[in-house]
Amino acid sequence: MKKYKKSLSIFMNRVLFPFSFCKSKRKEKKYAKIKKTKEEFIMLVGDLVYNDNFDCDCNYKIYDCTAADAHYNSGAACIYDTVRDGNRKPLDAVLDMQVLYLTVTGCTIIIEAGRNL
Repeated sequence: MKKYKKSLSIFMNRVLFPFSFCKSKRKEKKYAKIKKTKEEFIMLVGDLVYNDNFDCDCNYKIYDCTAADAHYNSGAACIYDTVRDGNRKPLDAVLDMQVLYLTVTGCTIIIEAGRNL
């Protein structure tokens, strides 16, 4: 019976079909499960606004919300504004900040960012 199954498989592979209906005897590799940590999902300001693979062609403001209870509409300082500062590269210290919150106001993207969180 095994010999017949093998010859049928060879016949079907070479003549009729490029694939076999028989189970392959290869062992499947088992991969380790990867734990996703919080650090894998951190987005930096530079990933969003100054990225070679992504074009952010819009007006945006970056607010420093490192202090507790600081938000763009209550107490946070605007550290970069494309309308005020022009559409040029922000400082590296600003690009290395972590994005905390994104919203849109009018025609401007508001980016709340924090340092060393």
